[in-house]
Parts: sequence; C-alpha cells; structure tokens
Amino acid sequence: MLLVQMDWFALNLMLPVIADDFATPTTDLQWLVSGYMLALGALMITGGRAADLFGRRRVLVTGLLGFGVVSVVCAAAQNTAWLTIGRVVQGGTAALIFPVAVAVVTAYFRDARQGRAVATVLAFSAIGTALGPFVGGAFAEHVSWRAVFLLNVPFCLAAAVLTLRCVTETRDEDAGRGLDIPGVLVLAAGVSAVMIGIDQGENWGWGSAGTLACLVGGAALLAAFGRLERRTTEPLLARDSPRPGRPPGGRRPPRSPDTGRA
Repeated sequence: MLLVQMDWFALNLMLPVIADDFATPTTDLQWLVSGYMLALGALMITGGRAADLFGRRRVLVTGLLGFGVVSVVCAAAQNTAWLTIGRVVQGGTAALIFPVAVAVVTAYFRDARQGRAVATVLAFSAIGTALGPFVGGAFAEHVSWRAVFLLNVPFCLAAAVLTLRCVTETRDEDAGRGLDIPGVLVLAAGVSAVMIGIDQGENWGWGSAGTLACLVGGAALLAAFGRLERRTTEPLLARDSPRPGRPPGGRRPPRSPDTGRA
C-alpha cells in the first residue's frame, strides 16, 4: 500500500527532471501520472474480483511481482512513450495490490487484532502519500528519477516472499468460478472515459465536445455496466441480498387473510 501511494505522488516532482532528460515539455508528461491513476481506478474492482476467485494471496503476490518488474522497465525507459506505457501497466499491477491488501489482512486476522491490523495497513497507505513528494523530489535532485522506480524492487520482493511464507491462501467460496470479461471491459471503458473527461476538462474546456463526449459516454457505459451486471451469472460486484421478508424478486409476500401479516 505504501509503494502504490508513494509511486502515485512521487512522480509529480520528478516531471521537470524527466522532461529535461528527454528534452520534452513538462506538459507532455502529465500522462505519466494520469495513466497510472487511470489504470488503477479502471481495474480496481477487477482486481478485487480476481482475488475472490483465484485466491487473495496469489493475486497479491502477482501484483507485487508485476509491480516490481514494471518498475525496472520504467527505470530503463529510453523515451517518453516507453515510460508512459510502463506507467499505465504499473497502474494495472497496482490494481492487484490496492484492493486486495486489506482483504488479505481481514481474512488473516479473525480475532480482536483485525481492527488494529486494518488500521496499520491504511496508516502505511497514508505514509506513502506523505512520503511520495519528498522521495520523488529528493531522488530526482540528488540521485536520479530512475532510482525512484528501482527503489520499489527490493520492497516488492520482500513483501512477496513474506506473504508467501506467512499468509495462508483464502478466497471467497461463494464467488463462483468465472470472471465477467464483458463486464470488465465495459467497466474499464466507462471509468476511463469519465476519468479522462475530468482530468482533461480544464485543458480541453468543460463545455468542449471532447470533454462532454468522455463524460456522457463514460456515464452511459457505467449505466450499461449496471444493466449487464444484473443479467450475468458471474457479476463483478456481488448483488445485494434481499431484505428480510422479501423474496429475491423484490415483491412482498402475500398477506395472510387471517392476521393481515405476511
């Protein structure tokens, strides 16, 4: 959690140094931040669903190892396109960490320690948010912007090894066995469109055709996702259980003619 948050906020202060290194305007590098955020937000629900299906420990370790590998790829980037694609993929691997970390902790701690354990995870997330600008600025000025990415590698390896050694595998036994691929695609497209509209609205103009197309199109896709989830047998989001006294269809049971009660 600390790494995911730190990498998100560290890059803001590194953009001028990266721009000088690649001889490109800083304004052309905003997608290094936005792409990471976009992939993380668009795939977060999918990451949580995958953990329920395939095992929380497995998905978390996969995310950690992927995050470390892509960090090396970003550190070796030779141009802005390479680095931007790497950041988008890194955000996708972060989507396997961010929603799963708390689920692993709550599944592991079933006693009175659970609240303290979850609070510890969230505290390290906040620490990562606070450390991000400091680490990004310090490394960019005194070491190298590439070193910020390489810093992730030993932490990812240590976290993956400790997770494999100390954490038992858990999954949601009621989650089914299928991943709703159409739902994944529609949700990712809808969230991405909305986030792009919000992120670029100030540059494009809030009333521009591009901004409105992203916002309206994203909202339409999210509405379609809701309809799709109600029809599929393996939804990404668990359906609400019916309220007491009501069957799954939502209708009230017939009243008894004698008592007037259901």
